[in-house]
Amino acid sequence: MQSKGADELGANTSFKWNVGPYIDGLFTQSGLGVVYEVTIRVKRLTESFDSFYINFEQEDDLSHAYDFIRQTLERYEGIVGSINLMDKRRLISMLSDNPNLQTSTILSEQQIAQIAKKKSVPAWTVVGTVYGDKLIVNAAKKRVKALAKRHASKVIFSNDLLVKTGQFVFSKLPKFVFPSVHKQLDSLNSGMEIMQGKPNTIAINLAYWRNKAIRPEDSANLDPAQDKCGLLWYAPLVPMKKEKLVEYVQHVRGICVRYGVDPMITFTNLKHDLIDSTVPILFDANDAKQVALAQDCLTELVEKGLTKGYVPYRLNIEQQKTLFNNDLSSYRLMQGVYAHTDPKQILQAGRYGK
Repeated sequence: MQSKGADELGANTSFKWNVGPYIDGLFTQSGLGVVYEVTIRVKRLTESFDSFYINFEQEDDLSHAYDFIRQTLERYEGIVGSINLMDKRRLISMLSDNPNLQTSTILSEQQIAQIAKKKSVPAWTVVGTVYGDKLIVNAAKKRVKALAKRHASKVIFSNDLLVKTGQFVFSKLPKFVFPSVHKQLDSLNSGMEIMQGKPNTIAINLAYWRNKAIRPEDSANLDPAQDKCGLLWYAPLVPMKKEKLVEYVQHVRGICVRYGVDPMITFTNLKHDLIDSTVPILFDANDAKQVALAQDCLTELVEKGLTKGYVPYRLNIEQQKTLFNNDLSSYRLMQGVYAHTDPKQILQAGRYGK
């Protein structure tokens, strides 16, 4: 692709709708074509940036976390970016090695409690970011802190003096001194980089939760596919209602545990009325029984989730073959489009009903 300067881009490039019917959207999640050129609109780096980490200690605090997230995104849209909400098991997977790696069993409640106490992991953790001019960020931080402190056990901002001091001190110490603190600070720094648009590989370690052959010591050189990591994703949109979130958590945990899968839940809120979830289904890819259990687990999560209103926004190819059929009007329409755009089915055969 040949890059173009801003002054070379036509108005129709910036205004994506162009003239007449907008059909470009058909090329998203469809298998209709191959992208050979793209225009990306980037955002100018803001004067100030601060990320927040909010702990809710009790399982029942999910409702309080919901209230905080909804109010924050509704009131401070454009200043506060997306907000993540992670449960205790998901945090443990980031801060601790799998103690049941050799047995391939799920974490017991006792193990979860022990690790959570040792690593100071709450039941729910909220992570978000404030962007903007310095005065705006400082004002927004005060409001975010006021909203969170109603029920949160701890509210931390990345630019707090305590955090800055800890980062400075531990940057001077070798990694073997208080390794758990180093790991927490590394995770904090990596999260901040991502929030500032700097990609990194810290999240790749998750794929190795059940990998007995390779330990993820250096995430920069890991390749989960080549290393045969077992990972499937359950990724639905969930109605942004308090009772539906509680129901969804029960749905995921109940099904995953039956199949021997650690139920690790993350919610990502982009808007005050929209939430999506990602649940990694981790297994030993060299164990045929675990592979079958993981696939059955994903199937049940999707099928039962659809009856409750949890609609997947991402499906793997095998799921697409099952769920895209003549019952869907979009499937019938796309078959006609495919017949004209790719009659020999060369492009992405098997994807989205093709």
